[in-house]
Formats: sequence, C-alpha cells, structure tokens
Amino acid sequence: MNPTPSKHIVQVGESLYTIAKKYNLTVAELKQLNPLASSNLRVGQELTVTTATPPSVAPPEAGEHIVKAGDTLYSIAREYEVTVAHLLKLNHLTSHNLKIGQRLRIRDKSTESKTNQPEIHIVERGDSLHTIAQHYGMSVTELMTLNQLNMGTLSVGQKLKVNYKPQTKTETNTTPQNPDYEEYNVEKGESLYAIARKFGLSINELKIFNQLNSDMLRAGQILKIPTKKIMNYPAKNIENTTLPTENKSIEEDLQNADNQDISIKNIPQPAKLEDLAEVKTNGLPAQVRAIIEARKIFQIEATSGVEIFDTPLRGPVGRNHVNRPEDLAKVQARLIQLKMLAAEHQESPEILQKKYGSGAITSNYIPQTIEAIERFQNQFRVRFWIEHSSRVAMLQTNSFTPGVIIPNDVTYKVLREFTRYKLSFPHPQTQQAMSVQFENFPRSAATKYYLGVSYTGTANPEIPLNVFTRLGLNETLAKALKFVARNEGNFDAINTYDEGIFSYGFIQFAGNGGGFAPLMAAIKYKAPKLFEEFFQKYGIDVEYSVFDEAIRTAKMIVINPYDKGGKYIIEGLEAERVIRSDQQLYGVFIRAGHHLPIITLQIDSAIRAYVQPALQIKLNIIAGTLNLSNVAITDFVKSPLGLALLIDLTVNRWTSQTRDILRDAIEKIALRNKMVSEKELHQIDEKQILEQVLVDANLKRDEILIRRLQALLSSGLSSEKIK
Repeated sequence: MNPTPSKHIVQVGESLYTIAKKYNLTVAELKQLNPLASSNLRVGQELTVTTATPPSVAPPEAGEHIVKAGDTLYSIAREYEVTVAHLLKLNHLTSHNLKIGQRLRIRDKSTESKTNQPEIHIVERGDSLHTIAQHYGMSVTELMTLNQLNMGTLSVGQKLKVNYKPQTKTETNTTPQNPDYEEYNVEKGESLYAIARKFGLSINELKIFNQLNSDMLRAGQILKIPTKKIMNYPAKNIENTTLPTENKSIEEDLQNADNQDISIKNIPQPAKLEDLAEVKTNGLPAQVRAIIEARKIFQIEATSGVEIFDTPLRGPVGRNHVNRPEDLAKVQARLIQLKMLAAEHQESPEILQKKYGSGAITSNYIPQTIEAIERFQNQFRVRFWIEHSSRVAMLQTNSFTPGVIIPNDVTYKVLREFTRYKLSFPHPQTQQAMSVQFENFPRSAATKYYLGVSYTGTANPEIPLNVFTRLGLNETLAKALKFVARNEGNFDAINTYDEGIFSYGFIQFAGNGGGFAPLMAAIKYKAPKLFEEFFQKYGIDVEYSVFDEAIRTAKMIVINPYDKGGKYIIEGLEAERVIRSDQQLYGVFIRAGHHLPIITLQIDSAIRAYVQPALQIKLNIIAGTLNLSNVAITDFVKSPLGLALLIDLTVNRWTSQTRDILRDAIEKIALRNKMVSEKELHQIDEKQILEQVLVDANLKRDEILIRRLQALLSSGLSSEKIK
C-alpha cells in the first residue's frame, strides 16, 4: 500500500524556507520531495510536504535509525553520540542529503555482536575516560567496570577493553573530506549571539568558521554550524620552542610535563573531572576532598569591612548628625583598618563619654572622623558608583552625602564590601613562596560586577623572537606580535569585573563566549600532563572539540565543593562565574601564568585567535576615482609597524571595527595624496596610516586607543614594507 502524500498550496509571501520550517523539514528535504528546478515558487503551486511511512515498513532494528522529517546527519550523530564521518562511512554515503524513511546504520553489527570478546583501545595523548567512553558509545561506569579501573589517571599506551571496534585510522582517512557542518538559515531578527547560544558556540567561533567580518546578519543568510564531535586537531610543534628558563628550555619543560609523573608532594592526584560525580563516600566525594586538599597551596587573605559591620548601621555617622556610639565605633574601626584614620584619634565613644558624659555625640566632637570619611569618599571615588544607572543598579542605591555614612547608602556599601586580597603560593619553577595583591571595586566604564578585580599581573618576560617564528610566524609578523605581547598585558593578568566574566592572560582571553575556554582547551590538548598539573589537579577542566585546525565549542568545567545542592561539577558560563567569585582559584591561573610553557601556549592561542583573523581582513576602498572591492588588508599593511597596528586593533576591537578604522584612514590618505591607482595605494606610507588613525581617535576622544597608538609610534618598529 502506497503512502498518501500531504500537500501544501503556496501562499503569497511564502518561500521554501518558511514552508519547510512549517512542516519541520529542511529546505533540502522539501526539494527532495518535489522535483523543483529552482528555489522560486509561484502562488497556488502545490508542494508535497510529507509522505507517511507505509504501515508495512518494519520498525528499526537494533543499531539502526529511520530518517524522519527534520533529521540531518548532524542531529542524528549527536543523538547517538557518534561522528558524522562515522555515519557517512558506515552507510556508504557520498553526501549529507537524507531522505525521509531512509534507514541508517548507527553501529557496525559485526562488531556489536562480539559482546563476549571486547576489542582493545590503546590510550593516546589527550584521551580521557569520558572521551573514550563517548567514542565507543559506552558510559564511563561501563568502561571502568569492564577494565576494573579505580578512578586512576590514564597513561599513554595503556590498553583498555571496549564494547565494539571503531573505525581504524585507515578507514577514517577514506571517508569523504567534506567539512562536517549543518547549514542554518538565518531568520529575521536573529543575531550572531542568539545563533551561537542555540548551537553551543561562541560568537568568535561562528564568525571564524563562516569567515564573517561583521556581526551583521540578513534574513535568509546561510550559516555553517560545525559538528561537535571531530577531534582531528594537528598540534603545532611547541616542543621545538626555545625559551631559556633557569637551565631549561620550553621543549624540556613540555617533555617533562607530558612524559613524567609531575605532582606536588603529599597532594593526591584527582581523577578526570568528568568522572568525579560517580564516586562518592560519606559526605563529599573522595576526589572533591582531594581537590580541596590540593587547593591549600593557594593561601588567600581577605581584608574587608564585613566582619566589622557584622550587624548593619542603625543610623548615620558623620557631619551634622547625632552619632550612635556603636555605629561610630564600627566606622572608626574600619577607617583605621584602611589607614584613613589614625589609631590614636581620641574620638572613640568611650573617650568622648568619659570627657563629656553620656550626652549625644554630635559632629563637633568628631572632626578627625569626619575628615577621614571625606578622605575615604574622595580617595575611593565613591561618587563614581552613582554616576551611571548601571552602577546604581549594581549597588542598589543612588544615595551619597559628603562627610556622612548612611545605612545602605553608597559610601556604606563601599566601606563595608571593599576588599584587599593577598594570595600566596609556591612559584611553579623555583617553588619559592610568592604573593600577589589585588582588590575589588574596579572603577571602569566597563564594570559590570563591582566585586570583581582588575589584576594586571607581573609575568612579562622578554620573549626571544624565535619563539614567535617557531610558532609559525614570519619574522615581520613575529616582531609585530612580540611588541603587542610586550605591551598588551602580563601573562598572569586577570579581569573579573566586566562582561567577559573571567578574562586571563596577556591579551585578556575573555570568558562569556570569548577566547578563555578555547585557550584552556588548547593547553589541555597540546600539553595534557601540563594541564593536569596546573589546572585539573585543582578542580578546573575544559570540555572541547576541534574542527578545521581550530578549537571549537569549548566550555569550562569547575569543581565547586561549596555548592549547597551537592552539584559539585559546574559547567559552561556558570563555571566561569564560580571561578570569578572564588578568589582562591585566581591563584591557579596566576601561578600558571608564570610558567614558560604556558606563556608559549598563550602566544600560540593568540596567533590563532587574533593574528590569523587579522590577516584575513578584506577592505572596500572608495577614494575619488579609486573603487576597490574585497582587497586584502595585507596588500597595504606589510611592515612591522603596520602589522603591529593591525594585530593590536584586532585584539582590542575585533576584525569588524579594525576593518572600519583602517579603511577610513586609508581612504583619507588616498584622497589627500590624490592616489588614482591600486598600485599607488599598495605603496601607502604605513606610518601615515597609524598617524591618521591617531587623529581619528583624538576626534572621537577614544583615550584607550590613543594610548595604544602613541605606544606604537614610539615603539621603534620599522614602517618599511617587507616583501
């Protein structure tokens, strides 16, 4: 019995996309159901939109999937936790197109039947119990039970029993080499942010994968969404990087990190974080306790007013007010702690009551205290927190009075919650004790979280030029990035106050969908033992996949022993927020930023995340008779100075703003110098480009950009074009 197809009559304004969406189809599936010569439709046209599966069709067998409306290879691969390449090979498919009712094999029956004779997997670099179990369609518990594992760390070359045989490397190499992606049709009003969130990507990943130079999208635009399962990242040869460190080179450090059992004395090694939830003893899981123990090398001291104001003020303290003795005593104790008021001020309630009896303590009795309050308000720029509605919302008050502290006004909140931190830990190489200090309430136009910090760091060694060239840069680019690395920031820097949630490193690899998680993923992939020693041991991990030689879909994971609901493993943006709010964990990253192999890995990630996208920028130049379309920025910018400008702008403004800034500057110079040919434009003075960008920045009063440009002008970098 043949199925009865369902029909749709095309209405005014409809398209293949809107019709496909209405019936839970893809455009490709709708075209398969109808012999269409093009994507153009006419009003009244009849389209087949579904065809029911005949009743006589047998249900899917074990290890088999019947394609239904809306299915794609990507969605099926995700459902069964296999790769798209696996489905292509197993089903002898030459394209990604599927038909409704089509049967797909998910597992190889010949190997699935060998349940009593498990195959062997040899552990490779980067493997974990989680990734191995996922690859073979097993749970971590099944894999551990089959191999009688006891949560220990895996070692390269270790043999594990698995349930069925995967594709061999030879077989994998014979699969189609087409990129594994799903096409997505942009709907009206959708943004890159919304689409990135929908597919678990970052905005930067989506832009790089689709070679987008702008954040703007148009309805109907097709975006490629990469699969999450491909793990074919060819690691750069970082082991060959030479940067001397106390009679060691980076290749020795990495070799030691990856081939030896590195551990800190008397601190138990935790298992992989993804396995922690499966082993619990009485109370906390055993591995969570091990992580708490490991974190003890990071000693945190916090000095704030929270303990002094253990009970809140009952009334105002300061100028022109009657001051309650208990309130006055608390304010004075906090001002002494902050060195705003001398300890011997002689204005304590006890002294005043002895001198003048038990009458009211008015402002004329406490001039030093009032002066200290005003000094605190000025030195800490307390008014800053009421000058913008976003800051008022953060502190939940817009009340401010000079010389007075009122319960729950902005002065009281800063006085109570301002915290100075001192973090101590052993240096990663010398093991000598070192300490760093930072504080909250960072005053910046970008502040979104007043309890966050801006720690500039101290790790900024002189990096030899050959470190950059051995990471794949030519000498000109190496000089440019070396300057940026030297002047951008320190390798142990941390910001936790802005929308980036947790930003780390010399170019502030930002969280919240930015470069932070991909940086951590790159460290883990290229130096897994190093990552285990510096991060996993302390309950910090990252889950990631790789596509087209770039880290994709990376997300942070953190162990939070203090979670009241017993959810110890926190993932994604929530994990970044946990790290942000736990200042002890800052020590993990600060300490790692002093380790030279991790410095090198930061530089390598910067090349991938910023240098390579910067070099791919295309410009449209319109200047007088000149009208050039889609020309490479590197046709005009070729000198160390120009490339440093290009990289520095991309780091701080990303590619879309960098393109606009440089295009405007080049067009103005071309008009001023009456350039009429592309050949003339190729010879443009790159120092003039920088100077024009500086002029434009001054007109816009962009102080941050002005400082960066002035540093570039005084850098000594050559503006001579390198062929």
